[in-house]
Amino acid sequence: TDQRLAGSHYRLSSLYATTSKGDLIGADIARPFYSLATPYAVGSSWTRFIQESDTYLNGHKYSSFIEHSQSGLASYGIRLKQDLHVVQRLEAGWFASKNDFISTHDTIAGTLPERRQMSGPTFGYSWVQPNYIRETYINKMERTEDFNLGNELRLFGGYMGKATGSDRDRWLFNVSNQQGLRRSPGRFALGQVGMLGRVLAGKWDNTILYANLNLFWQADWPYPHTWVSHMEGAASRNLDRENQLLLGGDTGLRGYRNNAFAGGKAVLWNLEHRLFMPGEYFHLMRFGGALFFDTGAVVAQGSGISIARFNSDVGVGLRFGPTRSRMGTVVRLDVAYALNRGP
Repeated sequence: TDQRLAGSHYRLSSLYATTSKGDLIGADIARPFYSLATPYAVGSSWTRFIQESDTYLNGHKYSSFIEHSQSGLASYGIRLKQDLHVVQRLEAGWFASKNDFISTHDTIAGTLPERRQMSGPTFGYSWVQPNYIRETYINKMERTEDFNLGNELRLFGGYMGKATGSDRDRWLFNVSNQQGLRRSPGRFALGQVGMLGRVLAGKWDNTILYANLNLFWQADWPYPHTWVSHMEGAASRNLDRENQLLLGGDTGLRGYRNNAFAGGKAVLWNLEHRLFMPGEYFHLMRFGGALFFDTGAVVAQGSGISIARFNSDVGVGLRFGPTRSRMGTVVRLDVAYALNRGP
């Protein structure tokens, strides 16, 4: 990865992986909107992978198949008229993807996804009201973080038709809106709603409607500490067979097996008390800790979510923040205890 390719504003990232699941290769080169005043942006990306993909039921692998996928995107965007209060941008491009699926001896009958091929033009629009605040001890350790409390509206769509190389006529879409609110320094909220997916023959296809809300309450006495409340919910319609809404050890419910709960609707609440120890140790890192509570539920599409469906856990964690890291990454080590029966 090079954030400033040859000293320019172009960004290069690449990936090559060979694992027990399969192989992946990809590259992305772009000159993004690196500031609110940037007049234009351009980018292109390409990814190809062949891997074993799994679907889950009750925390265990239910069905497996080989997925062969490749996709590419090229786009160009411009900033519209200069305005101190609102930044508007337009984008146009071309998207293409192809997904093939091959059954194996672990493929359950009726679970193999259908082959898909899409190609066509894309269009995007964004509206950003700049209202940035600077905070510390939120997600990182003694690093200044920027949060925009202004409204951010983003629209993206594309026509994937037979005339442009697709196997069927489809529309792609991705719509999101974000808004923040500040009560006092270190105490603010960020909320977002969105919807993404496809429209096929006048019906929702592989579509997810989602919302999330994050609340932050930071204090400095007797030591820096922050309360964080994260709430999210999602509902799906006609997901592709290889896609599921999942909750588990690596997706919010830390006391349970990875991919423990799968379905078409999901809700999750995490409450975390983050503690930050003062001082730098060995001139290399800072230390912190966390106490947390997680609860969530996943049900099938069309089913209702009730209290009896929720699974919860409590736990503690350690945090390590390398002070010589340019990105300010925080390493987490959590131990959780499940409060309900489950995988």
